[in-house]
Amino acid sequence: DWSSDVCSSDLIQDIDLSKNENIINPRLYGFVGDGIFNDSMALDNMFLNIQEGSIVRLPMNSIVRLDSDDVITNKSCNIDFQNSTILSYCNNGLKFSGTPKKTFSVLENYVEVANNNALKLNSVIGIEVGDLISVVSSELYDTSRLYYFKGGNAIITNIIDNMVYFNMMFPFDMVASSINVTIYDPIIVKIRNIKLLDGKQNLKLSLAGLTIEHGKNICLENINTNGFHANITLKKCINTKLNFINTGNAKDLFADPWDGYG
Repeated sequence: DWSSDVCSSDLIQDIDLSKNENIINPRLYGFVGDGIFNDSMALDNMFLNIQEGSIVRLPMNSIVRLDSDDVITNKSCNIDFQNSTILSYCNNGLKFSGTPKKTFSVLENYVEVANNNALKLNSVIGIEVGDLISVVSSELYDTSRLYYFKGGNAIITNIIDNMVYFNMMFPFDMVASSINVTIYDPIIVKIRNIKLLDGKQNLKLSLAGLTIEHGKNICLENINTNGFHANITLKKCINTKLNFINTGNAKDLFADPWDGYG
């Protein structure tokens, strides 16, 4: 894992493509970056073929056009867009997502004082230290809001018998039968230097600009987005750092006024 300072300069450094064979150049996969050619397929192909933890560096000042597919990957990676502009004619721009492993039930009630940072599951097969545990209870945290349920997300730190330990304590009690646990292989991404990620669809069609879900040690740095209902979305991510982020205007789902989520 990366250090807690996920955006530190020693982790995200400028690397000369001509001198480092480990840097991925998307042009090897058919990327053009002229604002006319549809680069969606090339980026999808690149993410399909690169190794986990790869470093990707786009050509400086590219104009990336996403025209046919939403670009989605579950590969952990470090991407420097080098002041590129991304024009998204898709419903969504870029999506980075961890991989679900399995869902488990809970055998014992979670009591804040007694259980602290552990749950007893019906099985621990396939669970590893470093995985993301997502805990969702059907019990409401705030009864005035019918969508505000108890639960949370954490990183697994230890496994003993059927007890799974994690790096946080839930500030409430939960009945075992109400709890659903999903384990993810979390994605780890560092993304920087996007001059503008621009949603070009009208009204409700430009939904999400940059989405990261089920991740840990996330770093977003020097990124500008505009023209989506949700310009940047982080779902169930642990240890996330944002540096110099500008979300611009956000579109409403059903009308033109710019009053969606930033």
